[in-house]
Amino acid sequence: MAALSFSTATSTTTTLSTLNPDIIRAEILTRLDGPSLAAIACASSQFLALCTDDKLWREICSATWSSIDHPHVHQVISTFTGGHRSFFSDSFPLLEHLKASNQNQECLSGPSGLISAVDIHYKNNPIFSNIQETDTTMTKFLCSPFRIELHGPNDIVSTPIQHEGEIEEVLEHLKESLILSWIVIDPISKRAANMSSRSPVSLEWPCTARNVQLYYSTIMAGDGRLGLEAELVECRIVVTCSGLDEGEVHVDDVSMEIRDIEGRRFDGRESLVILQEAIVKGERKRGKRGEGEKNCKEFERRKIEQKPIRDSVVYKLCYPIMIFSAFCVTVPLSMALSIKRYSNCIIGNTT
Repeated sequence: MAALSFSTATSTTTTLSTLNPDIIRAEILTRLDGPSLAAIACASSQFLALCTDDKLWREICSATWSSIDHPHVHQVISTFTGGHRSFFSDSFPLLEHLKASNQNQECLSGPSGLISAVDIHYKNNPIFSNIQETDTTMTKFLCSPFRIELHGPNDIVSTPIQHEGEIEEVLEHLKESLILSWIVIDPISKRAANMSSRSPVSLEWPCTARNVQLYYSTIMAGDGRLGLEAELVECRIVVTCSGLDEGEVHVDDVSMEIRDIEGRRFDGRESLVILQEAIVKGERKRGKRGEGEKNCKEFERRKIEQKPIRDSVVYKLCYPIMIFSAFCVTVPLSMALSIKRYSNCIIGNTT
């Protein structure tokens, strides 16, 4: 980064690095967003020292995700190695973890609890913000299908939809404008990850209901239980909104679950293994718009390729033949046995 300079009337030059650190911190760094602050930290050791101020990163995190603006959540984040700066670098980029480690589930000790911090923005305006702590030690959680659900606030926050036209156009507008962040915080490993694709990968408007459901999806590695490095699962987040037909949108509830390529929902124990490995070992990257939808389509393609044999064309063609063959073998055999019994009966009576 080139040093900024300010020319004075006496032709002297003052570089940015020669300014008082308090001025830089108060007048410059506080005006930057997270990515810009991370970039300027790479300019010099002086800027790196100034940009590691946890108070600065705490304010950026709170401004980015209002859901974490809770004393307990901030306390948990403060235990991270780099505090709020580490939390931001974990949670702001998209998560990518497509290769399972084949690590045995029994060797992994899951966290005693997970914190979900969820924020939804419509055209950069927050319309939903909530946190939920999940106790992962209860038998009911470990043995039941994994699902975390957050309901909308009692006082519904509605936002006018600044778009008119046919319902298909309104839905497309909503798909482009509704941004979701679902951050899972692991207090034990002191790491976090954003499980959302940010933009919806698809949406559904049922003809029999007034609600619209938007689907956000992150494709990631499974738990390695099959010993396959290519095993993938889908972390699916469903946002249910109402009021769309009235020109407004408000969030009723948000839920997350994890499914395998055949659509089977994982239980809590299996999901913990998947989430923990993704949070700790997953890479973070600045994804392009539409990348989540592309990954989801690839997952659907692989799902079709790996359908169970009972759904295949070969099975459907062979099944009648199998039934007919079984009939041809079973019926004559049954008739032969019946004739034999009848013959034995006649011989016995004759004797």
